[in-house]
Amino acid sequence: MMSTPESDRRQVARGRRIALALLGGSLLPVALAYWAFYTHDPKGATSNLGTLLDPPLQLESLDPAPIGNPGYPFSLDGRPGRWLLLAVLPPRCDSACEQRLHWARQTHVALGKQADRVARVLMVDPGHVNQAELSRLLEADPHLYPLQAGSSARLQRLVEAVGSGAQKYVYLVDPNGNLLMYYDPDSPDKALLLDLKHLLKISQIG
Repeated sequence: MMSTPESDRRQVARGRRIALALLGGSLLPVALAYWAFYTHDPKGATSNLGTLLDPPLQLESLDPAPIGNPGYPFSLDGRPGRWLLLAVLPPRCDSACEQRLHWARQTHVALGKQADRVARVLMVDPGHVNQAELSRLLEADPHLYPLQAGSSARLQRLVEAVGSGAQKYVYLVDPNGNLLMYYDPDSPDKALLLDLKHLLKISQIG
């Protein structure tokens, strides 16, 4: 869907509100990067291609816990860690689910030298987990890190934030654990990759 000057202005205003909220939480590096991301465009339009979570959702609000001991390359204790690409595992990983995970993986690989600043996460609903299927996905992709939400009710917070289609998106999480934006695999070509490259360029953390 094409943007309009009015929709661009609304998007910029939302980005500024979120940046100010992050500043209020003492997340200065992320806030400054976020501010630049939504306000610096020489053509006067917004630069992001994803959909904003307004306000951002804290990853810790889902009460995530590592599954097994796969050696997570990122922090879950509130310290700055890596940028995350997060997908939610549905009760059955159908072709759309497989496509979503493949899309996130290809985006990660396409970052080249910057790929080490990003990790990919698969969020699992403890009430609807197929262990055999989860094992298959992790065997096929050893750099996909599984996290289990504290409960189905906790994971419902994501649905409340973005709507009933929460499982079909890939989420961008900043190094302080804020779910900032989400992306549909049917979004403009390379939307996630372009946004992520931009944020990595202007951010000094992660």
